[in-house]
Amino acid sequence: MTEPSPPPPAAGDVSFARTLLQFFVIPMLVVILGVGIFLGFAWLVSDDTTAAEQLQRIRSGGHREARQAAFELANRIQHGDPAEFRTLGPDLVRAFEDAAPPADPWVRQYLALALGTLSEATAVPPLAAALADPDETVRVYAAWALGSIGGGSAVSALGEASRAEDAGLRTMAVYGLGAIGDPAGAEALRRAVDDPVLDVSVNAVVALARIGDAAAAERLLGMMEPDYWANVPGMLDGERTLARLSAVQAAGVLEAPVVRARLEEVAANDPDLKVREAALSALAGGGRTRQPAPP
Repeated sequence: MTEPSPPPPAAGDVSFARTLLQFFVIPMLVVILGVGIFLGFAWLVSDDTTAAEQLQRIRSGGHREARQAAFELANRIQHGDPAEFRTLGPDLVRAFEDAAPPADPWVRQYLALALGTLSEATAVPPLAAALADPDETVRVYAAWALGSIGGGSAVSALGEASRAEDAGLRTMAVYGLGAIGDPAGAEALRRAVDDPVLDVSVNAVVALARIGDAAAAERLLGMMEPDYWANVPGMLDGERTLARLSAVQAAGVLEAPVVRARLEEVAANDPDLKVREAALSALAGGGRTRQPAPP
């Protein structure tokens, strides 16, 4: 059996432009918001091992066997029908708890991904605890999983994580609050708009727009303008266009008159045809119904 690929890149390695683009443009698969989540391996499980057998290998196998089984199971759930694995949820939660530090953090990463994909509600308490995991990538996986599962406890945990010292965790916490879309997270998101890390602040703006909070309006007006993105380090021309498209789509969920007026101007006069079309769609209500795609 092939050993999993090397560890994912550390949080913060991907430009903040991709943070915004992945929220609106790239479906919420395994690569989430430029914070180093990676399970995009090119192969699928090729043997006849069942999911239950893989779970047993996670819990009782050696170091390498447990890591391999966790990878295979997360990959299988990710690429299969989550409903097929729903009954494994409680056992996955116990396996995640049993894999607490100093156990292999890779096992925790893959199990968190599996739990988030399954939207296993009983996993919220251990995932919330994992936001303080000593491994930064585990923290990010746990935050993604909480955003995927949702609920009041997840919102509360992610709101606290949005204050974390780790910028990658703050980014994912804010993203998760936006993915859940609960107005109870608005206070944390408004605070995060002024975060010194652009990944965090941009995601906060987009998340506030998604829940229809007017606090996003002024920043979104700027994000719709070409000049806003002109001097962002590391952005390609195509990424700047996609960033504007994302901002226009986010603006479509707001009812603020000043935002609607600017969307009308963009729809009528913007030199970029794609941006004009996005503005027309947003004005017609397309932005209101857009949701992050399930993993």
